[in-house]
Amino acid sequence: MYYIDNSVRKGYDLLIDTGKNYENDAAFISDTSQNIASMSEELNASTEEISAVVQTIAENMKDTKGNSEDILVGIQETNKAIEQVAVVAQQQTATAERLTQLALSFKI
Repeated sequence: MYYIDNSVRKGYDLLIDTGKNYENDAAFISDTSQNIASMSEELNASTEEISAVVQTIAENMKDTKGNSEDILVGIQETNKAIEQVAVVAQQQTATAERLTQLALSFKI
């Protein structure tokens, strides 16, 4: 009995303590794994949101490029029209000067 109480019992108690420690460690690892899985899901969701925002920005940049090109065409057409107005104004000035010279050549 002495051998069982002193040797076997101590070994048995150590085995029980070791089992409890393993159980506690397993619970800790399980909780940690669940936390990691949860963080991974959150990270994945955030990555998808960022990807959607980047896609929207890319589409907006494409639209902006197209609108900028339209504005450039409009400015070029306006410049051509202004140049034509300037030419016509010069022609009108020249015509007005000739008319003035003709009018002065008549004696009243």
